[in-house]
Amino acid sequence: MSRRLLPIGIQTFRTIREEDFYYVDKTPLIHRLVTQGRHYFLSRPRRFGKSLLLDTLRELFADNEPLFRGLHIHDRWDWGTAHPVVRLSFAGNFAEQLRACLAGLPHQWRDSGYLGQFESHYAAMLYLTFRAVGADVRAEEASLQGRADMVLLHGGQVFVLEFKMVKDGQGAAAAEAEAMDQMRERGYADKYRGGKEPVHLIGVVFGSQERNLLTVRAEPA
Repeated sequence: MSRRLLPIGIQTFRTIREEDFYYVDKTPLIHRLVTQGRHYFLSRPRRFGKSLLLDTLRELFADNEPLFRGLHIHDRWDWGTAHPVVRLSFAGNFAEQLRACLAGLPHQWRDSGYLGQFESHYAAMLYLTFRAVGADVRAEEASLQGRADMVLLHGGQVFVLEFKMVKDGQGAAAAEAEAMDQMRERGYADKYRGGKEPVHLIGVVFGSQERNLLTVRAEPA
């Protein structure tokens, strides 16, 4: 009898099941999560399998029944109905995801006018994207000393965003610093400090010539 391999560093449920790695059946807990509650916030500790858990949920709701054969949940799940799954990530590759999204826009939209030269153009696209996936997003959120371009409440955390537009990439670093200083000096995050949710400041810089994202900087508020 050959020994199975440990799934060290593997965060995809499909790979573990299809390639016959060791898997401790967590589906009894998943069944309880799905049937006994509504909203959950999964926080630390790190490296505790949160990404694998979310990927397992994705496969479950996508109705990938063969992956769950032999597991606790298999005979307790209503197979035959696939549910839409939206996964919004704020991991380290968020900037690359955003660049890829903007790079896919038809050039006719940008070449037909001056919208591509203004930060509001990109802010509007981000707003619509966040809204489309059901996130709690607030544009032009007022404070005592000004207004944050956008505030996103997601996953038990608060993200305060300030957008800047520069003519070329050479001014990106200065614009990024200006965005962070503006949020701190004008207290954009102050109204959220009293809650339990972690608050983050995010400076986002776009280039009018590049017509894309130049840089993103995130710091604790």
